[in-house]
Amino acid sequence: MFESLKKLWTETIAIPEARGVIWVMVLLVLVVTGIYLAKFFRDFAFAARPSEADRINDMRKLKEIGALNDAEYRRAREALSGGVLNPKPQSETEPVQFHQPEETSEK
Repeated sequence: MFESLKKLWTETIAIPEARGVIWVMVLLVLVVTGIYLAKFFRDFAFAARPSEADRINDMRKLKEIGALNDAEYRRAREALSGGVLNPKPQSETEPVQFHQPEETSEK
């Protein structure tokens, strides 16, 4: 049986068109395998990443057990949320300054 397969392979590989088809099939298998592996590792990498809410919750737990003080907790929470949770309030004592255009008189 192996002898007949060996003979068939030898005869087939002697045909130039057959060699081209075999190389195209090998390249196709390599490309499909590469795409599958890239998707697998990308999904694996993103699935292992905790959400921002989970990370903020972890910071809150660290604050509760005393590993973080209030200022550190606020800074970490603002950094993780991008400042959305605690926007900086505008101070009432700071005056609002409006830009007034300079008057130019052409006479």
